[in-house]
Amino acid sequence: MGLVLVVVAATLVLGAVSLIYPFGRDQGEYAVIADSMLHGKVVYRDVFNVKPPMTAAVHALALAAFGHSMTSIRILDLIWTAATALALALLARRMFSRLWVAALAGSLYSFFYYQFGYWHTAQTDGWLALPVVVALLLVVRGMARSEGAPQTKPGPGWSWFSAGFLLGLATLMKYPAAVFVLLFAGILMVAWRRSLGQALKKAALVAAGFVVPLAVTFALIAGSGAMPAFIESQLRVVPGYLRLSSGGGIVGFIRWLLAGMPSAAIAGAGGLAALVTQATRRRGAYLSAAVVLLLMTGGAASVLTQGKFYIYHYLPLLPGFAVAVSGGAGVLARMRPRAVGLVALALLAGSVAAAVGPETAYAKGYRDLARVVAGRSTVREYWMKGHETANFSLRDDIMLADYIRENTAPDDPVFIWGFEPVVYFLARRPVVSRFIYTYPLVVKWAPDELRLELMDAYRETPAELFAVAHGDSMPYVTGHSLDSFRTLQEFAELRAYIDKHYVPEGKVGRFSLFRLRAGQ
Repeated sequence: MGLVLVVVAATLVLGAVSLIYPFGRDQGEYAVIADSMLHGKVVYRDVFNVKPPMTAAVHALALAAFGHSMTSIRILDLIWTAATALALALLARRMFSRLWVAALAGSLYSFFYYQFGYWHTAQTDGWLALPVVVALLLVVRGMARSEGAPQTKPGPGWSWFSAGFLLGLATLMKYPAAVFVLLFAGILMVAWRRSLGQALKKAALVAAGFVVPLAVTFALIAGSGAMPAFIESQLRVVPGYLRLSSGGGIVGFIRWLLAGMPSAAIAGAGGLAALVTQATRRRGAYLSAAVVLLLMTGGAASVLTQGKFYIYHYLPLLPGFAVAVSGGAGVLARMRPRAVGLVALALLAGSVAAAVGPETAYAKGYRDLARVVAGRSTVREYWMKGHETANFSLRDDIMLADYIRENTAPDDPVFIWGFEPVVYFLARRPVVSRFIYTYPLVVKWAPDELRLELMDAYRETPAELFAVAHGDSMPYVTGHSLDSFRTLQEFAELRAYIDKHYVPEGKVGRFSLFRLRAGQ
């Protein structure tokens, strides 16, 4: 019970800063899809989605539980992170036996995770850690008592099946999570390298469990009539995006890893080195090193298969880093002469402490939270400043949503030619078609029939207010450097329709607005 209290309390303290975080572009996309689900629409068929289905399901859970707000997913994300940290602590407890090592593993995970701001948290790459870690815990508890010592009897079959089931759920969050199945195969080979038959039986149970959630999900998609749209997005649109690699291979992977999470990466590498060294010298310690190494390998493979090296893509590495650091600290604490271990621990603590300096984003986030709690600022005021990238401005999105609510009726459809689903979520107005962003319509590999579908929907139910974004070019997403205004000029049929049936209505932030002519 003490371990649970320490880890949960640490997560709540470390993650409190995130409760005032707004949406980034990705969170807005997922939330609009989830909101559509809650209002009876069928994902893929009625609302376009490039993600596997579990991401929208998590957002739907947040909206159903905590209401229609940008804060809802932050509350759920904090609960999710606490559960992940606790599972990681229990895993470390099983592997290393020491309570302080286990508490350190769970707390470090939350610490590493909440160093990232609004854009990189509440992302699918972070959520998939929970099912992966719980699956790993189910397996390890069946083969190890402490310090990685294998038991003579393997765990019950249900634990292996359940582990596979959880890995299937993780894959339905993000397909690269399937690489973690290899992690479990590796653990089996390490644990029962002298009993191939036993290993193969457990592997079969993992595989069976893995298939079940995928089969059920695909059956539900087919039964809802969404399978053609699902195949279209997953097999025709998504592959083009995956081919847009930022390049660099392993060198690029390491470069952006050290740029995005240096403390976690360096400390994790040091902890892994200590565990591997122990495994070569101490009988029975090989399993703990294997678990950490394979957990890191699975996370790295997830990043490399996506090829973009966005910082949130690295989140699956954090569980491995946290366990490596805590387990490595346990090894260092036993080093002889003792002074060597103490110096090593001091260096380890210093690398972690560097992440909470007074000018870090983490520290600034706490100052912002303190101002909101003290009443010196409101959450809206916090959202309206500082949440911008080269091609995204939350302030402009909020301003446009305010304008739409004030200048349209609740049932008036609107349409935004751009990548701004956040506006739809905040404005709460119906969308003209199933396309909540222009991504599938403007990429270099866009199927022609999608534009025809949009025009048919637009002619049937034209938007009362049409907005087009400027300055939102995203080459690593679309495959070209054109912003939304330029892509509209190249979409001759839609541009001609707007010119004929709409009148200009000024600008809001970086959006140009057009109003449907009276009587149209």
